[in-house]
Amino acid sequence: GEEAMAETPFGLAIDNFYLTNPIARASATMAECSALAQAAAQDKEATGTHG
Repeated sequence: GEEAMAETPFGLAIDNFYLTNPIARASATMAECSALAQAAAQDKEATGTHG
């Protein structure tokens, strides 16, 4: 049957794209890049990968 869509907006499926694989999670460089990207997104200075 048909159901109505919820009024809430869709959320992101992945919270942190830069740490989605084990190699990136083990990398100190990727941890730093991820932290910088997260901070920029919070400051509305998105990197271009945030839609």
